[in-house]
Amino acid sequence: FRLRLRSLEIQSRKMIASKSVNISSKDAILARALHQQSQLPGKPEMPTLSYSSSGNPRYLRIQWKKVPAAAAYYVYIAESPNRPNNPTLTEKSTSCRVEVREKRKQYVWLQTINSYGISSISDMAISNPNY
Repeated sequence: FRLRLRSLEIQSRKMIASKSVNISSKDAILARALHQQSQLPGKPEMPTLSYSSSGNPRYLRIQWKKVPAAAAYYVYIAESPNRPNNPTLTEKSTSCRVEVREKRKQYVWLQTINSYGISSISDMAISNPNY
């Protein structure tokens, strides 16, 4: 295996440094990296969304399927289709509820996390504002 690292200055597109390292297939570092890769949590499915049927304030209930190897879930919530940079909340269970404004769409994404890393982002779920 060959590992290549490059440091680039983005604005000028200049390469600052470059390093290549050959790694034996019997190397302990490679074995550890491959093991860690296999322990990463999987991408969560798109969550399901529902509103509380009555009362004030209203709540958006967010539910999703459990992902093997996930220790927790990052939940991103926005009122536009642009995912926020930071999670709105972190959950250890497979559901949560949040207070929402009336008559507004909510956009929701999930990510799974564990001690080995973070998964890719789920597909975006869109709530129905006509509750």
